[in-house]
Amino acid sequence: MTEEVVYSKSEQVRLRILNAIESGKYPVGFCIPSENELVALTGTSRVTVRDAISKLVTKGYLKRIQGKGTMVIKSGSQPRQSSVKSIYIITVSSHAVDLFGNGILAGVHDALSDGEFSVFLKNIPSASDFNAYVEKEIHPENCRGIILSGDLSRKIHVEAVRKKNIPCVSVGIPADGADIPYVEVNHEHGIRMAVDELISKGHKRIAFFDYTLDWGHSPSILAREQGYRNALSAAGIRLDPDLIVRYNVHGPAGREQAIRLIKRELSYSAAVIVGYGFVTDYVMEITAYGLSIPKDLAIINYRGYANFDDKTGLFITCVVQPLHEMGSAAVDLLLGRGRAGGAVYFEPSFIRGQTVSEKPIIPKR
Repeated sequence: MTEEVVYSKSEQVRLRILNAIESGKYPVGFCIPSENELVALTGTSRVTVRDAISKLVTKGYLKRIQGKGTMVIKSGSQPRQSSVKSIYIITVSSHAVDLFGNGILAGVHDALSDGEFSVFLKNIPSASDFNAYVEKEIHPENCRGIILSGDLSRKIHVEAVRKKNIPCVSVGIPADGADIPYVEVNHEHGIRMAVDELISKGHKRIAFFDYTLDWGHSPSILAREQGYRNALSAAGIRLDPDLIVRYNVHGPAGREQAIRLIKRELSYSAAVIVGYGFVTDYVMEITAYGLSIPKDLAIINYRGYANFDDKTGLFITCVVQPLHEMGSAAVDLLLGRGRAGGAVYFEPSFIRGQTVSEKPIIPKR
């Protein structure tokens, strides 16, 4: 009989850091990621991360240095072998903290028994880096399965995983028909909810901001645009193609689009905005000019979570994807437990905040 070793979340984080030290990823003299970064990467709490670091400090691997961080001061001679396989969540993100991946990660943790598997979140800069990463880092002896973000669900990526006899599932419908289980949110309905809410408040000139089709998960992007179109059509509002704006994640897109509105290059009284950073930059530029949210402009954000925006000082009205529940369902599909069929769908939720005005203010063209 094989003996199962059960590790707490703190122990999983400790092992992750220790493995990075012993493999040379974190060499002597290197400062490991901050507590905040480790919380985001591992989907655990600050208390858990601090406990894991303290154990490695006690064992002489790490040293806390005031004003600098936590430095590696000793490395192991041989990589340690763990009998617990890992579940990997792999996403495409250019940011140090991947909010989408972190939401999925929290759901995966909650769906697993403590110590059942270690769970790692890996952000890669672009989808083109995925196959090389899998070839070098992922092996059947250390990996129980992979949860892919939707933009990694193409056949070329799925085949790289299957070649190693490792199961995988996708958060997002497979982009080009790859035959793997997946979880998905009803994006069309989510955007339709947002537009319907704005129409009910009297808005007719409603802009829609989303990612360019060459960045991210194209089926989700197209479904969201369809939701926008369907809501306008149902209300008898003529579609203005100029109000569908696609933006590049890499760059000052939020500020640029705010300036277009301020200069009246594009006129509208409300906006539905997909994504995280864009909406913050957009609102900050609008308010810096002297316009007021929601008096002068109504905004609904389509995102993975609802929270107070520290930079703008607003609780933004939003439509939220249930990332936590999607993460739990994804790991259930991966492990073949309690979920019938190859797909699980979720509905987004509407969260009322402070950014929806009652009537259009900005003059129409």
